[in-house]
Amino acid sequence: MAQPMANGMAEGMAKDGFSTSSSISSSISKSNSTSIKDTLVPSGEGTTLPHTDIDVVIPTVVNEWNDLAKELGLAQISKLSDSRRVKLRVRLREGLDMKALAKKIKESGFLRGDNKNGWRVDFDWLMANDKNFLKVMEDKYAGRRIDKSHETAMKVQATLNKLEGHGNGE
Repeated sequence: MAQPMANGMAEGMAKDGFSTSSSISSSISKSNSTSIKDTLVPSGEGTTLPHTDIDVVIPTVVNEWNDLAKELGLAQISKLSDSRRVKLRVRLREGLDMKALAKKIKESGFLRGDNKNGWRVDFDWLMANDKNFLKVMEDKYAGRRIDKSHETAMKVQATLNKLEGHGNGE
């Protein structure tokens, strides 16, 4: 953790509120051989990687999503637009773990389309804000599924009940 200094700024903090990479070097992957000494990333909760390290991870995350999407019949990423890239960077700084997220999605029938509208999770929904991927990780959709055969049977029974009521002069 950065130590406060006499001027009120924490060690490793620039005047603009950004952390220098030296203040977070302990969390940087040793496998990155590029120099990131002067890289700045927004300071705050979840900030653990400089932009250069995040940019190195992005193709892997996209490939992991596309593998999952192909396996589950979800929409794949065909183009990583600037907007998608920005959102993905933010989610990675917030702690996105694609392998863990994929496991949660596989375990949730609801996210795979087993719901009354047939809605299925997609990359854009997961990246859209700071809540969606966290809801998945916190098991909000775990085990949620709609038994369509039961739902259909209930509708048929309700229709039969109405018909029977009308046939008896009620």
